[in-house]
Amino acid sequence: MRLARGFTLVEVLAALAIVGIGLTGNYLAFSRSLQLQHHGIYQSRATALASSTAESLLAGRTMQLADDLACTEGSLAACAASSWRDARIQDARREVAGQLPNGAIGLRHDTHRLTITVSWRDTLSLLRSEHALEVA
Repeated sequence: MRLARGFTLVEVLAALAIVGIGLTGNYLAFSRSLQLQHHGIYQSRATALASSTAESLLAGRTMQLADDLACTEGSLAACAASSWRDARIQDARREVAGQLPNGAIGLRHDTHRLTITVSWRDTLSLLRSEHALEVA
């Protein structure tokens, strides 16, 4: 009588199922890490763009103060809001649209606070994200 060598069909199918489950788990973990990496990159870009826009608006406020004494230290948001309408904000909008997928930038102000919001749609997760920077 000859002894059978090798694996049975059931053993091979069980091994394939276990390997398949492991590979699926690895794929899901890898794809999630890519999503988080892209989100981090976009978040960093949004922070840099919001900071750059704030610096530009504050520089514009300083120049406007030198030209027109209508702006006072107490009306930072009003001075920045008027600067928002000039060419610097158009440049910021183009820069945000160029560096972030479906990127947009917005300005909200009250008496003593300016909020710059940069938003984008993440291409991997398809979620709308935003980053807000407040300047007092």
